[in-house]
Order: sequence, then C-alpha cells, then structure tokens
Amino acid sequence: MDNAWAKLKNYTEQQDQSAFADLVREHMGLVYSAAFRQLGDSAAAEEVTQTTFILLAEKANSLQPTGSLAA
Repeated sequence: MDNAWAKLKNYTEQQDQSAFADLVREHMGLVYSAAFRQLGDSAAAEEVTQTTFILLAEKANSLQPTGSLAA
C-alpha cells in the first residue's frame, strides 16, 4: 500500500483530518493540471478539483487500495 492509500486509510478508520489534508495538498496540483488541460478554464478546473476531493472524502470507505490512488 502506498503512502496515499495509507493516509486515506487513516482518514477513514481514525477520522484523521490531517491525513486527508496532506493527501489533498500532495495531489491538488495533479488534479488541477489534469482538469485544466481538459477544460482550458481555470475557474472550471478549480471546481473540478474541489469536487474531486469532496467525492474522494465521501467515497473513501468504499475504495479498495489497488494501484496508485493518484491514477
């Protein structure tokens, strides 16, 4: 299990908000860049980035640690 999955596990099992915040900080640039490349609009890319992490928080319990979380 990579570090990102470990942080997500800490968030889900121990309600560790700082682990989730670390995960967001580490991956925000990647998510934003991918969204901006697809949309070409910074405001829309920011919304997609925020929505991505909201959905990750909501669905964290149902995700299985396979592969890279960033992918």
